[in-house]
Amino acid sequence: MRINHDYVEADLEGVVWPGLARVNYPKAETAEEMRKLDVIITRLERERGIRPGTVEIGANIETARGVANALEIASASPRIKDFGGGGGYDMSRDLGVEMFVGFDQFVYGKGELELTARALGVAVHRAGAFVPNTTGSVSDADRAFREAEASRKCGFREGGGLHPNVIEPQIAASRRLKRK
Repeated sequence: MRINHDYVEADLEGVVWPGLARVNYPKAETAEEMRKLDVIITRLERERGIRPGTVEIGANIETARGVANALEIASASPRIKDFGGGGGYDMSRDLGVEMFVGFDQFVYGKGELELTARALGVAVHRAGAFVPNTTGSVSDADRAFREAEASRKCGFREGGGLHPNVIEPQIAASRRLKRK
């Protein structure tokens, strides 16, 4: 469940219930934010009869400050099993760079986050190989297939997207490479 950066306590009160596996926290910038999430989630687990430590935290890095604090953020709580980001609309705005270009303008930040995650032994959140998106389309099935194929070749085993049109191409690319 993705919570809102500006309404942490209210959102956690609303989503931390038995059955919740992970809280995704957008625009993570400091270790203190992660520790605050951990304290609140721990209290809610206790109050709501959830086994302690069940709810994980996904720290989503979407600003330059977050990249600069990557190691501290990713190691701030044992609940962080999923870590990454470094690209997208918010990062583009924060850096003052164009979003839809034919090169990976986010390569440094994404790489820094991936190295941090791997060094700490946590999963790389939404990692994937770069496939240019010069149109801004979030529903391009052909691009989704190429991206999934490239990501699989790089060793990544998960995907995602903002539109249902990308699901089947990602599955097809994964199946195709498994057969090889």
